[in-house]
Amino acid sequence: MDVNLPLKIIGLGRYLPPRIVQSSGLERIYALPAGWVERRNGVRERRWACFFSSASGVGKTQILDAIMPLKKIANGHPFSGLVRVVDVETVSGQNYV
Repeated sequence: MDVNLPLKIIGLGRYLPPRIVQSSGLERIYALPAGWVERRNGVRERRWACFFSSASGVGKTQILDAIMPLKKIANGHPFSGLVRVVDVETVSGQNYV
């Protein structure tokens, strides 16, 4: 099935939560032998989002990361309106992206 949509990817965004959790920390929490977590899944550290992080907040960070470099070249382009909308954080206590 051929689908021809007039779309293109103009940027990619990312978000890394600030809290780093080492595998050794998990081993202490769950009383596991030293080195067990890394041997089992090959991961030395992972990033955990804070309990108060919302999906929309994380999404906003990713969007801003993707489009802010493009904001400079978007002058006069319809895309520049999107940047203004994304910059709005809170309206009446609600999070908006």
